[in-house]
Amino acid sequence: MKSRTGAALKYWPQTVTNPQTVTEFLVAIALNRFRAVRFYIEELGLHPDETTANRPTALCYAVLQRDRCLMQYLLLKGADINKSDQKGMAPIHYATLSGCRFCVLYLLQSGADVNQENLAGKTPFALCADRTDLLAIQILLRRYGAGLTKSVKSNCDIH
Repeated sequence: MKSRTGAALKYWPQTVTNPQTVTEFLVAIALNRFRAVRFYIEELGLHPDETTANRPTALCYAVLQRDRCLMQYLLLKGADINKSDQKGMAPIHYATLSGCRFCVLYLLQSGADVNQENLAGKTPFALCADRTDLLAIQILLRRYGAGLTKSVKSNCDIH
């Protein structure tokens, strides 16, 4: 199938019928097995957002592992930058907790919701607000208008 511009469009199935395949895909992500991940996506047709039992998405695992290449690859292949798991945790929450400044910045520049709340009502900034080891992440999130809650955005002039 082709788009109006002539670019090839990839068909992604809505669900994969074999949960074992999806589990193996998520394990490959967690173990940073880039070649295996490519196989599942490019050869077996798994969508990067496939998950089982409301586990985190592949993108969540990639940023938690601080794997920049895998994160960029998954986004390139259509991963939803704001898709959350059963706890309401999105990739930006996991990137914040991992302390990976590159991952946080890349997600923010790619359109991640800086004030997305998890089910506990915590934004990424709220998750790291009391941690001195994540001071650089706090500054970065504030630059993008992060607040402690979705309704309270920062007025910080840090640039």
